[in-house]
Amino acid sequence: MDADTEEGLRDAVQAGVDAITNIAADVDGVPINDLDRYRVVSPLSTFTLPADNVFGLAEGDYQYIVEGFFFLLAPPAVGEHVIHLHDEFPVGISDVTYNITVAPRGAD
Repeated sequence: MDADTEEGLRDAVQAGVDAITNIAADVDGVPINDLDRYRVVSPLSTFTLPADNVFGLAEGDYQYIVEGFFFLLAPPAVGEHVIHLHDEFPVGISDVTYNITVAPRGAD
């Protein structure tokens, strides 16, 4: 794939996301169904890297496109909650659990 063009970037990103399998998400044990409807692709964007950046790349402007599964949750009730995300890539598995505590508004 030619990632030097917008079309090439889009093709590369889409192929990467297409390769993800066994995608699952749940909140407090309740599954979020039909995750494909949350698949989103960004417009072509640009960022600038300074000299001596943490990526070890040449200083300059780079184009990028982001594609993935993004969903926004309604504000959870006060208390303890568990958000679990799972997906599998050709090179490994991502399995993440977030344990969060929601405090009442105005609590310190």
